[in-house]
Amino acid sequence: MPPVDRIRELAKEVGYAIGVHGSQERDLDLIAAPWCEEAMKRNYREVMQYIADGLGAKLIEVEAKPLGRRACTIQMDGWYKPIDLSVMPFKAGYELTGFSDAEPVEIARKSS
Repeated sequence: MPPVDRIRELAKEVGYAIGVHGSQERDLDLIAAPWCEEAMKRNYREVMQYIADGLGAKLIEVEAKPLGRRACTIQMDGWYKPIDLSVMPFKAGYELTGFSDAEPVEIARKSS
């Protein structure tokens, strides 16, 4: 499997967090989510290219996906499983519907 820890380091450098999803049988499926304001300095293609370059890999294919997400395939020499990376869009000042800063957060506790 390609080096997920290294991919996380590279993504963090450009303001993104990486999540792994999927079975990891055929390929390595990753989601890059904008995590801090640093993410607003680059577009999705620059994020993808930064990660590919940091791995010494090739960016093979980029395509549009639902909800504004962009996906690419990254191929590293020496690894037969490709990396499928989806980069989520960001929107500064966006508020999730149904949540507010004034709303108290309650955590459900497990009874013993």
